[in-house]
Amino acid sequence: MALDTNQNKHTTYDDNANKIAEVRKLMDDASKREWEKWKAANPGLAEKFGYKTQNLCYRRRPSGFSKVIPRIVELMLQNRGESARKTQKEILATIQKELPLLNILPNIWTKPFQRWERDKVQLKVKDVMNTSITGCKTLSSVRKLIVATLDARSAKRVFKRPVAITENAVLVGKKTYTIEIHSSGKHQYSSIRVGKKRNWLKIELLREFLETQ
Repeated sequence: MALDTNQNKHTTYDDNANKIAEVRKLMDDASKREWEKWKAANPGLAEKFGYKTQNLCYRRRPSGFSKVIPRIVELMLQNRGESARKTQKEILATIQKELPLLNILPNIWTKPFQRWERDKVQLKVKDVMNTSITGCKTLSSVRKLIVATLDARSAKRVFKRPVAITENAVLVGKKTYTIEIHSSGKHQYSSIRVGKKRNWLKIELLREFLETQ
Protein backbone atom coordinates (compact mmCIF):
# COMPACT_ATOMS: atom_id res chain seq x y z
CA MET A 1 0.00 0.00 0.00
CA ALA A 2 1.34 3.42 -0.89
CA LEU A 3 0.80 6.37 1.40
CA ASP A 4 0.09 9.28 -0.89
CA THR A 5 -0.25 12.36 1.29
CA ASN A 6 -0.40 16.02 0.39
CA GLN A 7 2.55 16.91 2.61
CA ASN A 8 4.33 20.19 2.01
CA LYS A 9 8.06 20.62 1.52
CA HIS A 10 8.64 21.07 5.26
CA THR A 11 7.54 17.52 6.15
CA THR A 12 10.25 15.68 8.07
CA TYR A 13 11.28 12.03 7.97
CA ASP A 14 9.81 11.64 11.47
CA ASP A 15 6.45 12.93 10.21
CA ASN A 16 6.50 10.33 7.46
CA ALA A 17 7.48 7.56 9.89
CA ASN A 18 4.60 8.46 12.21
CA LYS A 19 2.05 8.40 9.38
CA ILE A 20 3.40 5.09 8.08
CA ALA A 21 3.19 3.58 11.58
CA GLU A 22 -0.39 4.84 11.89
CA VAL A 23 -1.48 3.23 8.63
CA ARG A 24 0.31 -0.05 9.41
CA LYS A 25 -1.49 -0.26 12.77
CA LEU A 26 -4.84 0.29 11.08
CA MET A 27 -4.07 -2.49 8.59
CA ASP A 28 -2.83 -4.86 11.31
CA ASP A 29 -5.94 -4.22 13.43
CA ALA A 30 -8.21 -4.82 10.44
CA SER A 31 -6.44 -8.10 9.65
CA LYS A 32 -6.81 -9.31 13.25
CA ARG A 33 -10.51 -8.45 13.29
CA GLU A 34 -11.14 -10.39 10.09
CA TRP A 35 -9.17 -13.35 11.42
CA GLU A 36 -11.25 -13.45 14.61
CA LYS A 37 -14.45 -13.30 12.51
CA TRP A 38 -13.26 -16.21 10.40
CA LYS A 39 -12.37 -18.30 13.49
CA ALA A 40 -15.82 -17.62 14.98
CA ALA A 41 -17.50 -18.69 11.74
CA ASN A 42 -15.35 -21.83 11.39
CA PRO A 43 -14.95 -23.33 14.90
CA GLY A 44 -14.05 -26.75 13.56
CA LEU A 45 -11.28 -25.46 11.32
CA ALA A 46 -9.79 -22.64 13.41
CA GLU A 47 -7.47 -24.94 15.38
CA LYS A 48 -5.95 -26.31 12.17
CA PHE A 49 -4.96 -22.95 10.71
CA GLY A 50 -2.82 -19.99 11.63
CA TYR A 51 -2.34 -16.70 9.86
CA LYS A 52 0.45 -14.24 9.23
CA THR A 53 0.33 -10.99 7.31
CA GLN A 54 2.88 -8.37 6.34
CA ASN A 55 1.45 -4.97 5.62
CA LEU A 56 3.69 -2.53 3.78
CA CYS A 57 3.18 1.20 3.73
CA TYR A 58 5.63 3.70 2.29
CA ARG A 59 5.86 7.32 1.25
CA ARG A 60 5.88 7.80 -2.49
CA ARG A 61 8.92 9.67 -3.68
CA PRO A 62 7.90 13.01 -5.15
CA SER A 63 8.39 13.56 -8.85
CA GLY A 64 12.00 14.47 -9.59
CA PHE A 65 13.50 12.96 -6.43
CA SER A 66 15.47 10.42 -8.45
CA LYS A 67 17.55 13.32 -9.76
CA VAL A 68 18.77 14.41 -6.32
CA ILE A 69 21.59 11.96 -5.56
CA PRO A 70 23.08 11.96 -9.09
CA ARG A 71 22.93 15.77 -9.13
CA ILE A 72 24.64 16.09 -5.73
CA VAL A 73 27.46 13.92 -7.08
CA GLU A 74 27.71 16.12 -10.18
CA LEU A 75 28.00 19.19 -7.95
CA MET A 76 30.79 17.57 -5.95
CA LEU A 77 32.64 16.61 -9.13
CA GLN A 78 32.69 20.16 -10.49
CA ASN A 79 36.17 21.66 -10.93
CA ARG A 80 37.63 18.15 -11.24
CA GLY A 81 36.29 17.21 -7.81
CA GLU A 82 37.45 20.29 -5.91
CA SER A 83 33.82 21.22 -5.18
CA ALA A 84 33.61 18.19 -2.88
CA ARG A 85 35.66 20.22 -0.42
CA LYS A 86 32.61 22.40 0.22
CA THR A 87 30.60 21.57 3.32
CA GLN A 88 27.60 19.29 3.10
CA LYS A 89 25.43 22.23 4.08
CA GLU A 90 26.77 24.34 1.20
CA ILE A 91 26.22 21.56 -1.31
CA LEU A 92 22.66 20.95 -0.08
CA ALA A 93 21.88 24.66 -0.30
CA THR A 94 22.87 24.59 -3.98
CA ILE A 95 20.78 21.53 -4.85
CA GLN A 96 17.82 22.91 -2.90
CA LYS A 97 17.89 26.06 -5.03
CA GLU A 98 17.93 23.93 -8.18
CA LEU A 99 15.04 21.74 -6.99
CA PRO A 100 12.94 24.08 -4.80
CA LEU A 101 9.84 21.84 -4.80
CA LEU A 102 11.67 19.02 -3.07
CA ASN A 103 12.46 18.83 0.63
CA ILE A 104 16.07 17.58 0.72
CA LEU A 105 17.07 16.83 4.28
CA PRO A 106 20.63 16.59 5.66
CA ASN A 107 20.40 12.85 6.35
CA ILE A 108 20.39 12.20 2.62
CA TRP A 109 24.18 12.14 3.11
CA THR A 110 23.94 8.96 5.17
CA LYS A 111 21.07 7.28 3.30
CA PRO A 112 22.31 3.96 1.83
CA PHE A 113 22.32 3.88 -1.96
CA GLN A 114 19.84 1.81 -3.88
CA ARG A 115 21.54 -0.30 -6.52
CA TRP A 116 20.54 1.93 -9.44
CA GLU A 117 21.72 5.02 -7.51
CA ARG A 118 25.09 3.45 -6.82
CA ASP A 119 25.51 2.47 -10.48
CA LYS A 120 24.83 6.06 -11.59
CA VAL A 121 27.20 7.46 -8.99
CA GLN A 122 29.93 5.04 -10.04
CA LEU A 123 29.69 6.12 -13.67
CA LYS A 124 29.92 9.80 -12.78
CA VAL A 125 32.86 9.38 -10.39
CA LYS A 126 34.68 7.09 -12.81
CA ASP A 127 34.25 9.60 -15.64
CA VAL A 128 35.74 12.53 -13.70
CA MET A 129 38.05 11.00 -11.09
CA ASN A 130 38.90 7.71 -12.82
CA THR A 131 38.43 5.85 -9.56
CA SER A 132 36.06 3.22 -8.16
CA ILE A 133 33.55 3.83 -5.38
CA THR A 134 33.93 0.28 -4.07
CA GLY A 135 33.05 0.30 -0.38
CA CYS A 136 31.09 3.55 -0.62
CA LYS A 137 27.46 3.12 0.42
CA THR A 138 26.40 6.73 0.97
CA LEU A 139 26.91 10.22 -0.42
CA SER A 140 29.02 11.06 2.62
CA SER A 141 31.47 8.24 1.90
CA VAL A 142 31.66 9.22 -1.78
CA ARG A 143 32.46 12.82 -0.79
CA LYS A 144 35.28 11.60 1.47
CA LEU A 145 36.59 9.38 -1.34
CA ILE A 146 36.71 12.28 -3.81
CA VAL A 147 38.57 14.52 -1.34
CA ALA A 148 40.98 11.73 -0.40
CA THR A 149 41.68 11.04 -4.08
CA LEU A 150 42.43 14.72 -4.68
CA ASP A 151 44.72 14.86 -1.66
CA ALA A 152 46.62 11.75 -2.76
CA ARG A 153 47.13 13.10 -6.26
CA SER A 154 48.31 16.47 -5.00
CA ALA A 155 50.76 15.03 -2.47
CA LYS A 156 54.33 16.23 -2.93
CA ARG A 157 55.66 12.71 -2.58
CA VAL A 158 53.89 9.39 -2.89
CA PHE A 159 55.74 6.45 -1.35
CA LYS A 160 55.27 3.11 -3.06
CA ARG A 161 58.15 1.16 -1.58
CA PRO A 162 57.13 -2.11 0.09
CA VAL A 163 57.64 -2.28 3.85
CA ALA A 164 58.21 -5.55 5.70
CA ILE A 165 58.84 -6.15 9.40
CA THR A 166 60.70 -9.33 10.34
CA GLU A 167 61.85 -10.55 13.73
CA ASN A 168 65.22 -8.80 13.40
CA ALA A 169 64.80 -6.02 10.85
CA VAL A 170 62.57 -3.63 8.96
CA LEU A 171 62.90 -3.74 5.17
CA VAL A 172 61.92 -0.64 3.20
CA GLY A 173 62.39 -1.30 -0.48
CA LYS A 174 65.96 -2.58 -0.76
CA LYS A 175 67.13 -0.96 2.48
CA THR A 176 67.39 -2.87 5.77
CA TYR A 177 67.08 -1.34 9.25
CA THR A 178 68.27 -3.58 12.06
CA ILE A 179 65.92 -3.81 15.03
CA GLU A 180 67.61 -2.91 18.31
CA ILE A 181 66.50 -2.69 21.91
CA HIS A 182 66.34 0.97 22.95
CA SER A 183 66.08 1.92 26.62
CA SER A 184 64.13 4.96 27.74
CA GLY A 185 63.98 5.39 31.48
CA LYS A 186 62.83 2.11 32.98
CA HIS A 187 61.35 0.89 29.71
CA GLN A 188 62.86 -0.94 26.74
CA TYR A 189 61.50 -0.86 23.22
CA SER A 190 62.24 -2.68 19.98
CA SER A 191 63.27 0.18 17.69
CA ILE A 192 65.19 1.20 14.58
CA ARG A 193 67.31 4.29 13.96
CA VAL A 194 66.06 6.54 11.15
CA GLY A 195 66.85 9.89 9.56
CA LYS A 196 70.00 11.98 9.47
CA LYS A 197 69.88 12.45 13.24
CA ARG A 198 69.50 8.72 13.78
CA ASN A 199 66.36 9.12 15.86
CA TRP A 200 64.74 6.07 17.43
CA LEU A 201 61.47 4.79 15.90
CA LYS A 202 59.50 2.25 17.92
CA ILE A 203 58.57 -0.89 15.99
CA GLU A 204 55.26 -1.02 17.85
CA LEU A 205 54.28 2.43 16.59
CA LEU A 206 55.51 1.69 13.07
CA ARG A 207 53.47 -1.53 12.91
CA GLU A 208 50.36 0.22 14.24
CA PHE A 209 50.73 2.99 11.66
CA LEU A 210 51.18 0.58 8.75
CA GLU A 211 48.21 -1.55 9.78
CA THR A 212 45.89 1.47 9.71
CA GLN A 213 46.74 2.34 6.11
